[in-house]
Amino acid sequence: MPASIVQAAFNRTVDILRSQVVGDLKGFRPGNVPLAMVVQRVGGQDNFKGAVLEEVLHAAMPAVMAAHARDAVPQSERIATDAKALKAAFDPAKPLDFCVEYVPLPPVRWTKPYKEIEVTVRETGSLETDAEAAEALIRQYRKDKGRQRVAADRGLERGDVAIVSMRVDPADGLGPPFPGLTRDKFAFDTDEDPLSMVPHLVGASAGEERAWEFSFPSDWHVELWRGQRARATVKVLELFEWDLPAFDDAFVRAHFGPGTPSARNGVSFDSADDMRKSLVAATTLERLKASQQAAQDAIVEAVAACAELRVPEEMVRLAGEKEYERRLMAMLQEGAATPDDLPRLTSQEAVEDFVRERRAELEEQVRFNAAADAVFEEQGLSVPDDVVEQEVASAAAQFEADGLDYDADVLRADTRAKMESMAAMDWLQANVKIHTEPWTGGAESWREALKETGAAAGAAAAAGAASA
Repeated sequence: MPASIVQAAFNRTVDILRSQVVGDLKGFRPGNVPLAMVVQRVGGQDNFKGAVLEEVLHAAMPAVMAAHARDAVPQSERIATDAKALKAAFDPAKPLDFCVEYVPLPPVRWTKPYKEIEVTVRETGSLETDAEAAEALIRQYRKDKGRQRVAADRGLERGDVAIVSMRVDPADGLGPPFPGLTRDKFAFDTDEDPLSMVPHLVGASAGEERAWEFSFPSDWHVELWRGQRARATVKVLELFEWDLPAFDDAFVRAHFGPGTPSARNGVSFDSADDMRKSLVAATTLERLKASQQAAQDAIVEAVAACAELRVPEEMVRLAGEKEYERRLMAMLQEGAATPDDLPRLTSQEAVEDFVRERRAELEEQVRFNAAADAVFEEQGLSVPDDVVEQEVASAAAQFEADGLDYDADVLRADTRAKMESMAAMDWLQANVKIHTEPWTGGAESWREALKETGAAAGAAAAAGAASA
């Protein structure tokens, strides 16, 4: 480390200690406390040198690792020189020598050329399931203008609205209930059943309680819960059925025609047929997006299978920590967790449990990331610096909005790595063979098809755009 950088770090440390540790002392002008008194106030030469060296090394490491960034496991570097030896050799007017060790990235050996990869993806629906999904949305619009009446002398049926009290706990009984899923006396619309509760409740009368175990769906919006076993306890308190208006031109003109709030928001239709066609188009668009994601997932799996490498434990742990952090931020943004939940959710035990439970998935992701790096290099791909900086600024703003700490250098490195991986994925999607199998059914109803495509959520919002 050149003497100029050592001296600059020394000066910064003295200034920090004078202002933050020593403060103003009687008889001295602010910022002019003698160095000897600063050293005394921080506990002597040993502590003082330790503080200076910490600043020196913090300033040095980005430059030191810049030349090795593509060869090292991220965040695996450490100072190998003994602290006592560093303190003994330290002189603010002289260069400082120290040794850095890091875990090298393992080389990728292709068991099959990635250019020869072929994947097969099954369509997640058809025009028929798109039409069924559109009809489901139409029913929802009719319900918005309909009314409910008490369902007397019978048990629960699909299509009803039930007033229920619900509690969802971990299946093993350990830990608190899942946040947001324990509720009293709320309206459960059986047409909207993401946890597939209706089969367990069909026939239940008012006052009846039922309990069962289930696994959170693989596409559940809270990623940390996906696949986890849980126990639901639901008590039916009241039952209602729908009395709905007809879906015809008069209904559409009254609620979605010119001059309506919907039209002022950019969504307007002239007839029931026009609206139905638009909803089908929007649902089809969502299905195609789901198919594209399925193709990406298949490519990740195929590329990872062709990339043979020794997966360092440090990379698995780092990948797990980053994925856990990403999912935790999503939970905060979606309201599935609050800042009060952070101490429990960010404990070392919680992160270690996450890594242990998803080790196979994380190892596959590490293999793909290493393979994507190789593709990025071999194909001469690039990501513009200004685009990276835009993404860094956006991510930093989100961290600050959520009240979370972050390291700017780590964030920038992670962002660049993510964008380079995305560039490699774009190249793979354009160059590997993707075979598409047609939809052959298998879903009992449009509800199962929607569960696979996620079309319901996007179709309503996209209806106006599709119409245009």
